[in-house]
Amino acid sequence: LKEELQERFRFSQSDVKRQYDYLKDSMVEGRKKAQGLAVENAELRAEVAELRAQLKSMEEIEALEEKVYNLEQQMRAAKDEKAAVHLMMERYQHINTELERSLASLEAQDKAQGSEMKGMRLHMRSLTPRLRR
Repeated sequence: LKEELQERFRFSQSDVKRQYDYLKDSMVEGRKKAQGLAVENAELRAEVAELRAQLKSMEEIEALEEKVYNLEQQMRAAKDEKAAVHLMMERYQHINTELERSLASLEAQDKAQGSEMKGMRLHMRSLTPRLRR
């Protein structure tokens, strides 16, 4: 009985030793895997940070492109407005030229009528003393 118990004890002891070694090896492998995963995790975090920076840059580029588009639209509108103002100025210049011609014509007529009136006044003055007598 004693030998049988010792045999079982030895078997149990060797079995426990084998399980202990297996667990020890498993822990070492687990630590190695954990270190590898930690390195991979750090690499992935760095890649995510880089992608976020790229996304931010892309968003900034899109915002700048939108600003450029808006400025181009404003420039087109200003160009159209400038063309409209230029046309209006040409029309006003034409009207102004016509008005200046009309004014010159009226001044000439006024001058002609003025000299006629002056002649008539002088004639009336010369007649006035005769009419009084």
